[in-house]
Amino acid sequence: MGLIPSIGQNFAGREVAFGVYPSTAHKDLFFGTVVSTYDNDFFMVFTNKAAQPIEVVVENWSVIPWPSDYDYPDSTWVASMASDPLDPNVFYVLTGARTHQQMYKYTFVGDIIEDDITQNPVFLIENITFNLSGVHVDEIYINAGSDDVWLATDEGAFNSNLSTLDAYIGATNDPDVWEQYGTQLPHTRVGNIDFNYFDKNYVLVAQAEGSGNTLCLAKKLKQPTNLTMMNN
Repeated sequence: MGLIPSIGQNFAGREVAFGVYPSTAHKDLFFGTVVSTYDNDFFMVFTNKAAQPIEVVVENWSVIPWPSDYDYPDSTWVASMASDPLDPNVFYVLTGARTHQQMYKYTFVGDIIEDDITQNPVFLIENITFNLSGVHVDEIYINAGSDDVWLATDEGAFNSNLSTLDAYIGATNDPDVWEQYGTQLPHTRVGNIDFNYFDKNYVLVAQAEGSGNTLCLAKKLKQPTNLTMMNN
């Protein structure tokens, strides 16, 4: 990520892009994850000037903080980020820690598009891991045409709703907010989820473990029980 030299002063300017996540809510908003080759530290960044000339962009990156109660920020990375398609102030972070993976909802305090984000940006950070604390999650996907949010995990696909996540934030008993989807399919890793935006069908793409990386495709029709499996 050659556009971020201004945020690398504390890392001897040795940063390598780890992931890039354009906002689905606003063209000027862009998120990224970075690893410092100086000390192997991972951190998150964002800019609200992504559509501006490069000389403007390089001066308008800011670091996104780890949650204050997160125990392992120095031994983790960000596996995935997803922006709220309707509210540019909101985005979701999936950490990639080997033993302490968590999911968080970040809400920018202010106007993320208009504010000067280089001046100590403030975020409300809320844990949305709930009942998936023991499941390794690879990706988080939000269907822009609905309230649906999906997870691709090592134990299949899980889904919930953004409104449901909001309703249970702060719960102390790990409610079953995330529901495993397509339990009649092989119990295998899901590596990618894509959406059919025309009729709200979904296509799940799973990489089967121990079978020569065979692709198993599962198409949701209208109800969670109506799935078919197609081998390549």
